[in-house]
Amino acid sequence: MDAKQQGYQKTTNVINYLASHDRSHLLAEASFRNLDREAAFQRAKLAAVLLVTAVGIPMLWMGEEFGQSTRQTPNHPNKLQWSLLKNQPNHELLEYYKHVIRLRQKFPALYTENIEFFHENAEAKVLAYCR
Repeated sequence: MDAKQQGYQKTTNVINYLASHDRSHLLAEASFRNLDREAAFQRAKLAAVLLVTAVGIPMLWMGEEFGQSTRQTPNHPNKLQWSLLKNQPNHELLEYYKHVIRLRQKFPALYTENIEFFHENAEAKVLAYCR
């Protein structure tokens, strides 16, 4: 959430991501596979908010924005599964991403170095911050 805590001097250029060519899509991760579909998509929406509101540049790996759940497969094609958009949860996730991206574009505080953590509770897994 705050690259300064990891030693970066200039944090607005740090790239944040949930998935990449080296990492499976979020919904393919074990912690998501063990959830029911609704809970998995709710967590994916939370991840989208964290990604888009973190200090730095959000990077979306192809398909993450609509809930593609393929695993990372080195040296193998991993085609986009556009047909997933016919499913309500996938379509809603895409619309959610569009919404949080518009918020980031609208509010300059979401692309500056400003971040203030005002509540942290590791035991309860709660973190509150403002930008």
